[in-house]
Amino acid sequence: MNVYTSSYLKSILNSKGMESRLEDADYIIINTCAVREKVKQKIISYLGKVDKIKKEDAKLIVIGCLSEVEKEEINKKFKPYLVGLFDKESDLENIGKLIEGDVYKTKIGSVSRYLPVIFGCDHFCSYCIVPFARGREKSKNLEDIIKEAEEIYDEGAKEIILLGQNVNDYGKDLKIDDGFMVLLKEVSKTPFQRISFLTSHPKNFKLKWISEFKDIPNLLQFFHLPVQSGSNKVLSLMRRGYTKEIYFEIINKIREEFPFASVTTDILVGFPGEDESDFLETVDLIKKIEFDRSFVFIYSKRPLTKGYQYEDEVPHSEKLRRINYLIKIQDDITLKRYGEYIGKEVDVLIENIKGGSGIGKEKGGRVVIVEDVTDDDIGKIVKVEIDRVNIRELFGKKC
Repeated sequence: MNVYTSSYLKSILNSKGMESRLEDADYIIINTCAVREKVKQKIISYLGKVDKIKKEDAKLIVIGCLSEVEKEEINKKFKPYLVGLFDKESDLENIGKLIEGDVYKTKIGSVSRYLPVIFGCDHFCSYCIVPFARGREKSKNLEDIIKEAEEIYDEGAKEIILLGQNVNDYGKDLKIDDGFMVLLKEVSKTPFQRISFLTSHPKNFKLKWISEFKDIPNLLQFFHLPVQSGSNKVLSLMRRGYTKEIYFEIINKIREEFPFASVTTDILVGFPGEDESDFLETVDLIKKIEFDRSFVFIYSKRPLTKGYQYEDEVPHSEKLRRINYLIKIQDDITLKRYGEYIGKEVDVLIENIKGGSGIGKEKGGRVVIVEDVTDDDIGKIVKVEIDRVNIRELFGKKC
């Protein structure tokens, strides 16, 4: 979501030809995140660095989640020109107008593009600050989404990624029955080569959708479903709204319908009350499911959340042990699953070229680094034979 926000803001400021070094800038916009305490400290440190090297009369603008939940601290320390959450297109255009008067959106020349369809979150998981930073769920009108999707395609994009804190909640507030599938089917009518979505909440991920996904030929076979824990006790403390049995049922159905799909997840270690047996249940879940990738994080208390009041805190040294253990297990699983592609041919949408190699994704969303590509291949699907892998990418040559 923040990548989209920054990209959109840059596209409207570029309409005035605005570009500068930090030290020379009249306006400095910093987009922030508040998901973890470590992230917050990095941002506060960076704001301090910017404050020291910017021109004396330069105006500092802080946007994003941290500026919403830590307004008082940011205002007290840095006295920014503007601070607050600005994520919708109209909000960002207002920032542009404030800086430079009338602005218009310029073309974003990317093969793969994001499109937010729903903002905010209604779930209030006990560890998560998002509902307090971004507010309650608010879906865009379907007609506006289709219009934006068509504009993105006309700018040259070949892939569109529908975004939301809980994208499968789309349309609930608009009283659209089965709104997420309605949205997905309508967007699939646009001529993108690839369509995907981020991020899904297992609580509201309907099993019947998985069979319906097969009727969308340009849908990327990539499913990111944050499980957070393999312990039902911890899932209950987290207020996730599902059990590990329900989660297994979803994954099994995905693997049944899409044998080559990439399934990834988020896991939080060290949540208050997570004992060794709970942690081992998470280890067991990872080994049984064999995710393509897991993004593992250490729990940190976030203000305003229910978890902020929980006691029975796990020692930091134990959190470190658990996260390192899980990362090692997941790295081995990723190498095993990725290794199964060596010698196989895959279809890769080339998104850009860096260092002489093409970068793109195969139909399961796995990143592929491709030799022997040219600028003419950007935006095209090419057949690639995989010859080696690591824990992040597949590597191969054009067939």
